Parts: sequence; structure tokens; C-alpha cells
Amino acid sequence: MASVFDNIPLELQRLVFFCTCCDSWASGQVGYTAFRTSGYFPVPVQHTLLQVSSGWHSIVVSTPELWCVLNLYWRSTADTANMVYFARRAIRYSGTAPLDINLMARGWHELAQDLLPESYRWRSIKFGKDHPTHTDLRAMKDNIPLLESMKLRITDVDVHATYIDALSTAMSGAVALQELDCSLNLLAAHFPWKQLQHFHIPHIYYDRYSTESALTQLVEIVSLPSLRKLTLVEVREQPLTDTVRNPAVQELEAIVCDIYVKDGWLQQLDLPSLQRAKIAGDYLPAFERLLCRSACKLVSLWVHDMHTDVLHGDSALDNLLLSLPHLEFLRIDICADGQGNPDNVDGSLPMLSQLFACADTVPQLVELVVFMNRIEQASPVGLFRNVLGTAKRVLSARRPQFKRILFDVEANFVTGALDEKAIQRIMETENVTEMKQAQGVAADLVVHKWSLLGDKMLDYVFRL
Repeated sequence: MASVFDNIPLELQRLVFFCTCCDSWASGQVGYTAFRTSGYFPVPVQHTLLQVSSGWHSIVVSTPELWCVLNLYWRSTADTANMVYFARRAIRYSGTAPLDINLMARGWHELAQDLLPESYRWRSIKFGKDHPTHTDLRAMKDNIPLLESMKLRITDVDVHATYIDALSTAMSGAVALQELDCSLNLLAAHFPWKQLQHFHIPHIYYDRYSTESALTQLVEIVSLPSLRKLTLVEVREQPLTDTVRNPAVQELEAIVCDIYVKDGWLQQLDLPSLQRAKIAGDYLPAFERLLCRSACKLVSLWVHDMHTDVLHGDSALDNLLLSLPHLEFLRIDICADGQGNPDNVDGSLPMLSQLFACADTVPQLVELVVFMNRIEQASPVGLFRNVLGTAKRVLSARRPQFKRILFDVEANFVTGALDEKAIQRIMETENVTEMKQAQGVAADLVVHKWSLLGDKMLDYVFRL
């Protein structure tokens, strides 16, 4: 197998390796991922490729793009030796390429001596629970010229002034910094505020940090004219008394749900230039009010974690879609209900399809993506019939700009096998194909199904 593959042009081989190394930790991008959870410690894909043949080994180690996005996750010291071994090899093979580092949970203290000398090529870094010391920070001074994004949260209520000074010293050379995610108790440091484009509004834990000066500074940051994107890390327990207006922000993300507070920052913001948003399903009523208050023209919306019980019993999504005449892209992620019951995930499609049957709902829509996960009780036949029915309802509205509809499903069928031929016969009995061809629309269904051993996902793609 390897010898046949070796005859393929080098650039095509590299493209195959890039696709093989894509992972969810890196948001679908090429990434080097090493993690341990619940006793499971898989070898990173790159190291598996190294062992296939000498030809593959040579290509993989000479392709730094396969190694420069590091996602490292381990909680205890039990596997520190393995994690450090993998990380050091990845750093070495990444050559001189810009580094994107994501230290989930822990890892900085074990790898600081390896990562600090490479700080001149950091492009982004997310520190975990063990944060850099003030000595580490001072070592970064004038050595992070490429750093565009940083995440640093410290849960201690009081941060010593020495640490704030060291952080200010490090940030004085961060001439490329555009994105910042830090805890409220670090905002006293001198970050390059005027060049920030993406700010993560920090969570305020029961007002432990919410001194008058801290809140005033936070409002000033959220109002910066350089900002283009705001991310709500979590909602606030005590909302501000005044509205915070920023006509420069074009993108908003609020996906962390809080069962006790539905509004939080969403009821404080006024964003007249907002165009794109990713919003948790529980926040839709507050987000609709934000859109009305801002009088903006939203063109892209991603509804994250739309629980089935909310979809069946609430008109929040219906009301929101009716207020979006300029929307061009819409993605809806349907997941199990608040009690974790997966039974009604695919059963939500008929309810969802009713929202799109009328052409007055999102009349300028170009693309619709429906993602469903945690489907554990559905049969393949029932799922495909629901998908086809929804596609027909959407197409029947004949929106003039509509070009694509995609159903992306993660399923574990227990009442029937995924028989591709049988499913194809079901699709042939419907007229979805004729409808989409007549309108020039692409309609697809992608099914991610766990293998019988439960060790990998099998992907099936169907052209509806």
C-alpha cells in the first residue's frame, strides 16, 4: 500500500496527510493533538504516519504545517512523561513555522523550558490552569512579535502587583496582538488595547472582582473602536445599569449557557454594525431584543445547542427568524433536551421544517446547515424520511437566492443498519432531486456513525 502511495505526486500526498490530521480540537483544521482522558491515550496521528514507511516518514517530518498547531490535554501527572515526549517532537518537527499552542488544563510548567525559546514564533497561545510565572513573562519581553491571540485566566481573587507589572512588560512587545481572553483581575496590566480586534468579555464570579474601577475599565474596553468581535465567556450575575454601545463590532459570540440568567451582557449591548453571530439556543429571546435595539442587518447566524425541548415548546427561534430579512447564512445545531434525552433529536426536523415553509421567513437565505448530534435511538429510515421532508419544505418556499442545504448528523443507530442501497431507494421515491435541480440548489446529507467497536467515526455522504 505504501509503495503505491509513494508514486502519487508529493503535493497530493501532503494534501492527504493534511486531511488525515484534521481534528475537532483544532476546529476542523490541521492540528497535532495529544490528550489523555478516562484512561484513553491515543497516539497522535502524525506519529502513526511516521511508522508506515520511510517515504512517509520523510514527508511528514519535512512538513512543518503538520506539527505547528499543538493541542495538549492532560489533567494529572500520570502521563506527563509521554505528553512531554510527544510535545517536544512536535516542536522540533515544526521547524520555524508559526506556532499555535493550546494547553488545555495543564502543561505550561512541564513545557516552559521548551516553549519559551520558541516564543518568537508564537502566533497564538492558550494557557491552561498552570499559568506562566512573572519570571516567564519577563522572558517574553520583545520576544513575541508574531503573537496575535492569547488566553490567560487566573482564578485567584488577588493578583500581586509584581505579576501585573511582569505581564505589562511582556505585552509591551506584543505588537501583533489582536485577540485577548483574560480574567478580570488581569485587566490592570498594560495590554495594547487600541489594536485589539477580538475581546472575550470575562466572567465576574459573584462580584468578587467587580470593583467600580474594574467595571468602568471593562466598559471602556468593550467600547473600543478597534474591536470587530466580542465573545461572551459567560453571562454576568449583575448586569450594568447602562447600555454599552459599540458601532465598530461586526461579530458576536455567546454560546456559554447559564440556566439561571438568560440575558446577561446581551441586554447591555448595542451593536448597530453587527453582521455575524453565534448564539446559544437559550439566549435567543435576549438576542432578538439586542437586534431590535441595535437596528443592525444580520447576514450570518449560527444557533448553537438548540435543545429539542426548547425547539418543540418555544417560538423564540420562529420569532427571531421572522426578524431577519437580510440573513444569508443560517446554521442550527440541534442537540438532546435539557435532561440529555436524545430520542427527539431527529424528530425535531418536522417542527423545524415548518419555520422555513414560508418564503417570508429569511427571504434572502443562501445556505442552511442543520447539525444534529446525540442521535442514539433513531432508525436510519426514520431519519432519512425526516431529512427529506425537511428539505422539501425548505425548497417549496422557492427563495430566489437559496443555493445550498446541508444536514450534518452524528448518529448511533440501534434499531437498524445503515443500508446505503435501501436509503438510496427511499430518496428515489421522493421528488427532492427534481426540486433542487430546478432551483439550482445543492442538497446533501452527511452521516457520522460510530464503528461497531466504537473507536472511530465512519462518514457517509448522500446527495439528496
